[in-house]
Amino acid sequence: MMITDDFEKRREIITKFAELGAMMLPVEEFMHIVFLNFHAEIEAELFTIAEQHQIEPKNEIWSIFEQAVDQCDFDHPILQAVFSNTLIRQLIGPEYTIFNRYPKVYEYLLRKKPAGEFNIAVIGCSYGQEIMSMLKCLHEEMAKNPDFSPKIDIFNKPTSIFQKVQTNIRYPESVLKKHLTPQQLAVDFTVDEHGSLHFSEAFYQRMGFYELDLFDVPHEPNSTKQYDLLMIHNVLQYLEPSEGQDISIFQQQAEAAFQWIVQQVKPSGMVSIINESKKPNDFVAELQDRIFNQHYACTIVKPAYLYTKQAI
Repeated sequence: MMITDDFEKRREIITKFAELGAMMLPVEEFMHIVFLNFHAEIEAELFTIAEQHQIEPKNEIWSIFEQAVDQCDFDHPILQAVFSNTLIRQLIGPEYTIFNRYPKVYEYLLRKKPAGEFNIAVIGCSYGQEIMSMLKCLHEEMAKNPDFSPKIDIFNKPTSIFQKVQTNIRYPESVLKKHLTPQQLAVDFTVDEHGSLHFSEAFYQRMGFYELDLFDVPHEPNSTKQYDLLMIHNVLQYLEPSEGQDISIFQQQAEAAFQWIVQQVKPSGMVSIINESKKPNDFVAELQDRIFNQHYACTIVKPAYLYTKQAI
């Protein structure tokens, strides 16, 4: 059996694996980003699996893995091991999003913005695609109005993906050119020695990065800061009880998380909530209706529920 050493071939194998559960999402360019940043970590996890299954040489696991994927052999022990691997599942799992996913939502929110400084919080980060898509709209607005000064704080669980985004994540130029304007690329990105793009100093000057687990509130350092806009896209549906957790504890944590969210928004500020990826937990869905309808007026611009806080 051929040992797979080629970078492009290894990425192709991982892409085919990701497509098995992708529900028709366009994973190819997404995997260009994932594999560019995490190919060494993915291979290390596969080599660990190879040792556990006594595969020698360890490189041989790539060929065995590819064969199992091509045959859709879900019972294959290697495929089972990769499906169960925490890091690989995190890298190509629900952290996934796409570029320019909600343009109508962004355009509506910018029409409602205050003049001057505009403080935004984004809960959930993926690999940065949604942040970049929102920045595209913000750049257009800044070009029209030089007094418009948006600041963005990004909150995310302390995952390896989030660590990469806030420090040194790299993007293939061929992918970004499909979705971002030349002006945004010039402002927000620089080219590294390998020919990949990464965030510029100007990008990081507008951004704040904070680790956040919604089930561990209150939070510092931003627990007292308030925002004109809070975006929670495809996050709340992943608030679920952990295995074996007392349901009452889960409900208390969820209630505290929602109350914290409300506290982060200025009087007359806005919250954009999208639960598109899957149906939220019943208790979480009830909390969204109860708490946000208590404090906010709701407008729906599909697929988002846009809540405007009622000043007291």
